[in-house]
Amino acid sequence: MIEGIVAALILALAIAGMFAGWNAIDGRYYSTKEVVQAGQIGRAELERAKVYGVDNIPAGTFNTGTQVGTWTGSYITSTNTWTTNGTSYFDWIGNPLAAANSGGVKYSLQITITDTDVQPNLANTSYIFTVYSKRAAVVSVRRISDSVVLFTQGTTFAKSGI
Repeated sequence: MIEGIVAALILALAIAGMFAGWNAIDGRYYSTKEVVQAGQIGRAELERAKVYGVDNIPAGTFNTGTQVGTWTGSYITSTNTWTTNGTSYFDWIGNPLAAANSGGVKYSLQITITDTDVQPNLANTSYIFTVYSKRAAVVSVRRISDSVVLFTQGTTFAKSGI
């Protein structure tokens, strides 16, 4: 009888351990799935910027001290425009959504573009691009529920196409 009780206790502990392990693996799978999806959304945005081309992405605000221009915003698919200080929203499978209050919002995205080796205009209030100008784009994708950055990636564009 004691052997039966000990065997049942060992079996119960083994089953409890199995379910605890399964729960941990499932949580890691879900976290990995989120990061992978955020990465796909972020890379797609960088590809969109490449397709639009260095001349067609908005110019930023010019800093006369650093001689650098910076623009932050996003491409809003519902209006088909690059929007300054805008944020794009996506559902859990990466479909773009119209707004933050749309049902099923899972991710938000912003892109920051930094322009270097630019020439200030005559009034020194904005800038123009030269053959040597470079545009660096950094995209960040956040999880809406806790605002944690899941993915960040950047690339550099050159006016000459190199």
